[in-house]
Amino acid sequence: MKTVSVILASYNGEKYIKEQIDSILAQTYPIYEILIGDDGSADNTMSILNDYACKYGNIKIISSNGKHGVNYNFKRLMDTASGNYIACLYTHLRAHETKANLVCRLLLEKINSSVWNKKGGRED
Repeated sequence: MKTVSVILASYNGEKYIKEQIDSILAQTYPIYEILIGDDGSADNTMSILNDYACKYGNIKIISSNGKHGVNYNFKRLMDTASGNYIACLYTHLRAHETKANLVCRLLLEKINSSVWNKKGGRED
């Protein structure tokens, strides 16, 4: 089974972050790791993230010193992810519980002969 890393960029997301993480945890396809990059939130986001990281071993929090922007945040998360596939989410978006399952199934069934992994190599 192919592994999926979910990367989540956050900034001042305390209003939505619990629902977002819960939607990732509720996926019907097993999630290998959840990497959350916080870009210097000034609200209660980091406290919420730390609570989840203590409760779930597959959640890793990557905080930054200062604000670097969403592109930097996603880039460092992609560089850190170790799953076969990466699902990118932003704090305010909730993932439907079958999203990872559907995406992996479509990738493997429909375009298996032309799927490229995150390292740029072809998967057969």
